[in-house]
Amino acid sequence: MKTRTVGVLGALVLGLSACPPAAEQCSNGVDDNGDGLVDCQDSLCSADPACPGDAGRPCTAQSQCVREGWFKDKPLDQCAEGQCTSAGAGIAVRLEVDTTAFNGVAYKFNAMSTRFISKRALDGSTVDCSTLRALSPSNAEADGGTTQLDATGKLTYLAYEVTPINNGVPGSTLVSPFIYTALGSDFVVWNELWSGAPASATGQPQGVRWGWGCFETGPAVEPLLASQDCSPDGGTPQGCRTLRLKMPGPN
Repeated sequence: MKTRTVGVLGALVLGLSACPPAAEQCSNGVDDNGDGLVDCQDSLCSADPACPGDAGRPCTAQSQCVREGWFKDKPLDQCAEGQCTSAGAGIAVRLEVDTTAFNGVAYKFNAMSTRFISKRALDGSTVDCSTLRALSPSNAEADGGTTQLDATGKLTYLAYEVTPINNGVPGSTLVSPFIYTALGSDFVVWNELWSGAPASATGQPQGVRWGWGCFETGPAVEPLLASQDCSPDGGTPQGCRTLRLKMPGPN
């Protein structure tokens, strides 16, 4: 009888150890199934309404996680540890760009591109303005200045916006009323002024990059907070975050 009791207890222990892990709940901030991945980071949540986009898919670059395109009115999914990860909640911010340094030039601006870029590259290395200048040396159009940074596959964008500008006068203030971004800190703002309007097929600007500016210190790169939403449904117009950038001259 004693042997039989031990056998029964052993079977019960084995049965308990074979219990399946808990199901992953996709919006509770908890790693329910114990695989080290929380909510939208877990591939089991890839089809859950709480995790729109490509969350859960394998990736080696952020471009693989934004198959809907870079220019959507929502925070961009990111590539983290080989897997597309939803950025979750985000906000819209307002951008005002001072082009006084371009006073007197003969050309006009027809597009402005703006990226909020994480200070940590996918390989863990540090990203700063000198890094970005080295990765984007050309002022030529598509596959030159517009897509050089994207083509590296090394960077993570919190936000990427291209704003059409209709014959923008050098010396004026250019405005992008809504740039949708993930929340967070430790990012660099990279802004470019272009001669051509955005291409209808890709949304990328065209022509010549008349100038670029990189901002890694100061108010423009203070943490992005949920209370600073500028979107029409944000509900906090008094806290609307406005980034004011003063561009350097032509380069």
